[in-house]
Amino acid sequence: MVTRKCLHLEIQIRLFATATEPERNVRIWLDLLFRLWDSEYVKRQELLNQWLNDLLPFPAEAYRQFIKEFVQANKLVRWGLFIGGSLVDVSRITCPILVLAHTEDLLAPPESAKALVDLVASQDREFFEVSGGNVGHIDIVVGSEGPTITWPKVSSWLQARSG
Repeated sequence: MVTRKCLHLEIQIRLFATATEPERNVRIWLDLLFRLWDSEYVKRQELLNQWLNDLLPFPAEAYRQFIKEFVQANKLVRWGLFIGGSLVDVSRITCPILVLAHTEDLLAPPESAKALVDLVASQDREFFEVSGGNVGHIDIVVGSEGPTITWPKVSSWLQARSG
């Protein structure tokens, strides 16, 4: 069941996206209007909307903490994030790392995502940016470039490191 706090949080997220880039919402609706004849596009939009509407409610206090620590204070990058009483130090990451970003992401713009690549100690690190679509970071997987660019990229990256 969706609680009042979770519903309020969802409304805040939608208002944030609408207020920061109102033309994005117009573009989404215009794209749909001009592509109503394209049954594959319409089906993908329906699946995307179904997925967005079926998300489990995220606890409001956890979201507030995430925004304060990761977005406002940038503690992950500034070495101020503690989990379970231990300091998180991304410079200790030595495993292979692939960072994905989408050109239209409001929550994690490509330059923010790319910063992680520069902070880890791994010698095998790669940044991959995807464009296309109009819903931001969700497009990286379910957008038009997901099956043709992102999935093959991730698959080949994993395969090359899977012994």
